[in-house]
Amino acid sequence: MTKKWLIGLAIALVILGLVCGLGGRIASRFAPTPTPTSASTAAGERTVTARGVIVPARYVRLGFPTGGVLADLRVQEGDSVEAGQVLACLDTADLELGVRIAELRLAQLKAGPRPEDIAIAESNYQAALARYEKVKSGASQEEIAVAKANLEKARVVLERAQAAYNLVAWDPGISARPESLALEQATIDYQLALAQYERAKAGPTPADLKAAWAEVASAKAQLERARTGASAEEIALAEAELERARLALEQAQLRAPFAGTVVSIGAREGEILSPGAVLITLADLSEMQVETTDLDEWGAARVKVGDPVQITVSAFKDKVLTGRVVAMDLEGVTNPAGDVIYTATIALDSQDPDLRWGMTVKVEFR
Repeated sequence: MTKKWLIGLAIALVILGLVCGLGGRIASRFAPTPTPTSASTAAGERTVTARGVIVPARYVRLGFPTGGVLADLRVQEGDSVEAGQVLACLDTADLELGVRIAELRLAQLKAGPRPEDIAIAESNYQAALARYEKVKSGASQEEIAVAKANLEKARVVLERAQAAYNLVAWDPGISARPESLALEQATIDYQLALAQYERAKAGPTPADLKAAWAEVASAKAQLERARTGASAEEIALAEAELERARLALEQAQLRAPFAGTVVSIGAREGEILSPGAVLITLADLSEMQVETTDLDEWGAARVKVGDPVQITVSAFKDKVLTGRVVAMDLEGVTNPAGDVIYTATIALDSQDPDLRWGMTVKVEFR
């Protein structure tokens, strides 16, 4: 009886299993199908992320506006400097001379006319008048006679040179012989003497008179200026020249615009610097921030000033910082791959002494 009971129980269990399995399948056919839920619907819009780099909130690359020889480098990399401190100087010998000349020029103009200057200007004016009168009256009879005699002398020399040339004209190398060279020079001298003689006989041309009178007018203006002294405009111009010379001398000194640390130096004493070449990089390393390097258009459209940010520093395993967006580019730039990239600037909620300029980070905008 016990054996029959066990067999019956086993059969009952098998039947029960078949009924449950088939029932589940039948029930599943008639049950309503659930609507699938997307990840974006369940978890919201995906987080904006970007790579970034640690940079000082304040830094500057300094150089001289004019080129020159670096004569004095007063700092080293790593030095802490104060605002206004002189960091480097160019060779200023020429600049100092320029200031001195400008100072003397201005002092001379302000001093007014000097008797010796007036005397020189008067002498120059009288000489210009005398030259004009001579040009106007033309050559004297004596000068014409001298010009005629010079012409006759040149003619005789030319004839003799021609005769000597004719004696050796048969030589194929005549052009290299001294007779050929002598004839050429005698011809030039004769033509010059002829022009001078004809000019002496013809008298002054309108161009001669105009040039001579222009010289008189210039000498007269210089005389009037010597008598009256410099005008207000001339003094103002001299003052401006002095100011420019002093500014050039001042710009030969490179000063720190703010307190900070000398991060790098690009030249050594004695080297020649080009205008605007970067010599010193200065930064305030007490306050670091983050600038993104690959924030695309999609991300830029969703990031706003004031958004909280979580920052993971690549150089450290467990260093996570927080901050907020303080600036966002209004215009993107196109990288070599053709993507438009925007820079978001992030201020840290707290400064970390382990951070270094140039460290890379991952930025998650919240």
